[in-house]
Amino acid sequence: MRLPVLYLRRPDDPELRIDVDGLPLQVLEADLEQPELDGAFGLVVAPLEQAEAVHGRIGALPLISFGDLSVIAGFWPLVESLRLDCVLGTHLLADAALMSFVGLAVLGNPAPDPCPAQTTIDLSLGDRNSLNETLGRYLEAEISRDLPKEKVFQRRLVVEELLVNAIRHAFGEGLYDPSCFRLDPEHRIALSFARSEDLSVVEIRDSGGRLRADRVRRILGRQFNEDGLLEESGRGLFLAFTIGHLLCFDLSPGKSTRIRVYFRDGGGEDVSGLLIRE
Repeated sequence: MRLPVLYLRRPDDPELRIDVDGLPLQVLEADLEQPELDGAFGLVVAPLEQAEAVHGRIGALPLISFGDLSVIAGFWPLVESLRLDCVLGTHLLADAALMSFVGLAVLGNPAPDPCPAQTTIDLSLGDRNSLNETLGRYLEAEISRDLPKEKVFQRRLVVEELLVNAIRHAFGEGLYDPSCFRLDPEHRIALSFARSEDLSVVEIRDSGGRLRADRVRRILGRQFNEDGLLEESGRGLFLAFTIGHLLCFDLSPGKSTRIRVYFRDGGGEDVSGLLIRE
């Protein structure tokens, strides 16, 4: 049985399609005012600017919102007020691998990872040199793909920011200093990475579990509206969102935080996406 997914077209881009080929999903297209919106669906995909109206009609149904980056920035207060867990750049809808992963994840079903992590490095004792060595191993995998230097630099920046965030914040503010740290035995931070064809992923996991979904939305919101422009806090997550193609959070409060950033070697605009599971 194929689960019906309601896709609400954007009036200014009626040709935009969702690619979920090979999944047990049946995509039905409609406009916001059509009666199909009141039918039985497992998932709704709608433009972010229509999210409030849609949210009022679909109740507790899972919702994936999408829009150009400028729309996402402008409507971010809506993301916070509605506590949206999935916001995608418009062009991600046509990325079959990532869209399939997101669709199943939002539905709460086991989602095959489009790029399973293959190499894992645990950090327990280190300093800036050990961090550089860790990043060097990640970059070796990326450089071997003949990526432009600009992309390699951007990815290194994202990984370094997320690692430093984990060291500084995962177990309590000021407990560890990234310049020289020794993790207590019960504290774990791990970096994993993998690549396949034109897709790569980097994953940061910690056993602190201090990050919550509302804080993720608030941090990104402050960066979008420039309130946090001069703040160091939140910069890493914002860079991961804007540079990466899909930023995923698996949050288990008090237990663990898992952050994954997927990078597509191809490019293009409006491909950033956010997925939060708590």
